[in-house]
Amino acid sequence: MAFEEQIQATSSTHPEIFSHSNDLILPLRLESIIKSEGEDFIRAWLDCVKCHYDLCQSDERPTTLGLENLTFDPSADHAGAFVDWDAAVITSYEVNRTGAPPFLALDMLWKSPVPRLYRHDLESFIWILPWIFLQYEGGRRESCVLRSWEGADSDSVHGIKRSFLDRLSEFSPMSQYESEWRIVRVLLSWLTSEANRRKAEADSLERVVKDKQGELADFIKQIRSMPKVAEPEEKEPEQVYQEFWKIMIVAVEEDRESLGYAYDFVRDRDHAPHAGILVTFTTLKMDDIRKDVVSVPCSESLSYSNHILPLRLESILKLEGKDFVRAWLDCVKCHYVLSQSGERVTTLSLTSLAFDPAAGGSNILIDWDVSTPTHEEGVRTGAPAFLAMDMLGKARIPRLYRHDLEAFIWILPWVFLQFQDGRRISRVLSSWDSADYNAVRVQKSDILYAVKSELHLEKTSPFLQEWPVAKRLVYWLFCENVRRMKAERFQLLANDEKTSTRDAHPVPTYIKARIIASTTPMKGDIREDVAGRIWVVLLTLTYFDPHI
Repeated sequence: MAFEEQIQATSSTHPEIFSHSNDLILPLRLESIIKSEGEDFIRAWLDCVKCHYDLCQSDERPTTLGLENLTFDPSADHAGAFVDWDAAVITSYEVNRTGAPPFLALDMLWKSPVPRLYRHDLESFIWILPWIFLQYEGGRRESCVLRSWEGADSDSVHGIKRSFLDRLSEFSPMSQYESEWRIVRVLLSWLTSEANRRKAEADSLERVVKDKQGELADFIKQIRSMPKVAEPEEKEPEQVYQEFWKIMIVAVEEDRESLGYAYDFVRDRDHAPHAGILVTFTTLKMDDIRKDVVSVPCSESLSYSNHILPLRLESILKLEGKDFVRAWLDCVKCHYVLSQSGERVTTLSLTSLAFDPAAGGSNILIDWDVSTPTHEEGVRTGAPAFLAMDMLGKARIPRLYRHDLEAFIWILPWVFLQFQDGRRISRVLSSWDSADYNAVRVQKSDILYAVKSELHLEKTSPFLQEWPVAKRLVYWLFCENVRRMKAERFQLLANDEKTSTRDAHPVPTYIKARIIASTTPMKGDIREDVAGRIWVVLLTLTYFDPHI
């Protein structure tokens, strides 16, 4: 059966595959925090810090921190809103180093793996400030003075950010943030002093170990008498949060004395600690969100509601076998609808894929980041484990639909090879956890070559029958990469022919035609949309119905 006939037959026998999905979650219309200036920016940023702390206290720790998470409501006095609806998905495994290197804490860049503490997230909030103040103006990135922070080598980024702290006085902010720059300097100085304190304590412990070798009893007594290097995990967030607010209040009070003005709202905010005790505050908690279930019909034109719809969602990891593949395919469809409507999903990961157990297992793609309008092209967002190969190898390239579709496909081997009963029981793909984009690209390239013969699932795996689906899709990625590489090579030959005075080996006309067909961009990325989506549908349906 010809390819076009297969498509027609599939659309007639399985019309639901080609219809728009009803499982879309529509968010509040929020604005990115980079559109705020001056006092409004600080106000919104502090609100986001508060929201994040509240989530952490309720054991709903956000998985990532970046610019897309920080928003404000322009209709509510620039009230800040921390957007992390990944917390609506219940996950049973711990994520360590996730997020973009520019915002990762120094410990997370330098040491791998390390226990993720609240101070690491708070440090990410602080790193966002110089990133914006030094590069953004009028809601757009006008400078690339911190471009080196986007490097793929986490060790290098660690060194660059440490050097930045030492040379902080050499940098000047954009004009709209000049009044707020001193707060940034105070907070970064606090990060430096805290890092130096922890290093001194660690060095002190190391000296004791060396001095007391062979004297075990005395050594144990010495250790017990020493101050703890770190507070217990359960006490760490509150202590760090209070210390942060003390620094903020001191900074704005000094501004009052030196400049004659201060941000009174910093002291007056309901989430600032007073007299060493955190004030009780009211905010949206995930426990409240999960109390009720609301179905959200999707119309042909997307519209935004003015309230948050509560849902209790479960991670797609709770599903196995055919149920998992069906849910995954539904999420592909949801994503396609969003892409066709112009609302491109900003990140794709396991936490984006969910199902509603109270609605007959209705499958849902979560992307609350669509509430933040983004204008930067070629920005790499998401965990390296699921990024497309092109996005791992080239820092600034136009983002196409096929890159998102490839991210969906990479989720399959990640889950099938490592998860069982909703838990990660294997680390066979642990090399994909690295923040080094180039290293992850190499590891995933090996998978492309090995998927047909060298990768096998255990006989007890709940995905044993579904493994051929993942293998075929990953092999399709391999073939597509080879095709694009050949097209690029032929394009180089064609360009050389135009500039060469020799025509002993001209490029044949039919090859030129294929080069044009495979490299010419089409409006709306339609060619990539149709080819990618149809192949996923056909390959997956072959699994459900071998007669197709």
